[in-house]
Amino acid sequence: MIDPITIGAAFALAKSTIAGVQEAIQLGKDLHECSGDLIKFFDLHATVEKGANHDKAKASNSEMAQALESVMQAKGLRDARRKLKEQLIWSGQGDVWEAIEAEYNMVVANRKREEREAEAKAKLKRENLAETVNILFIGFVSILAAGFIGWGTFEFIMYKLRN
Repeated sequence: MIDPITIGAAFALAKSTIAGVQEAIQLGKDLHECSGDLIKFFDLHATVEKGANHDKAKASNSEMAQALESVMQAKGLRDARRKLKEQLIWSGQGDVWEAIEAEYNMVVANRKREEREAEAKAKLKRENLAETVNILFIGFVSILAAGFIGWGTFEFIMYKLRN
């Protein structure tokens, strides 16, 4: 679990990083020169999003304060991202933003597909294990039943031979 202090620090760092990138773009710097800061921003953005989705029961703030803080941080980062997109489009680098979004969508789709495949594989493994246990149980019960039938038959034959 990510603690609220780490989330707050990541949020502040993300805001300052994106402000630096936006200033660099305004000064006419190439986006390639800012790519490290952009990567840092999106990493921190992901950290804040993950932190907002985790249980914050140990935090000292009330639930309403935590909810308000999460919503405001998410809105601030959304606004910063929208502003970055607009700046890139206005500076003539809209194709770069489109390429970033396309790659992002592909990465997310691949990750979700891999998660679904892993979940399906785990489910299949559980089903196979349950089937194996079921077969072993039926086999054990069958062997016991056959043993009891054989023992009963043997006792019946011995009883008939004595009489």
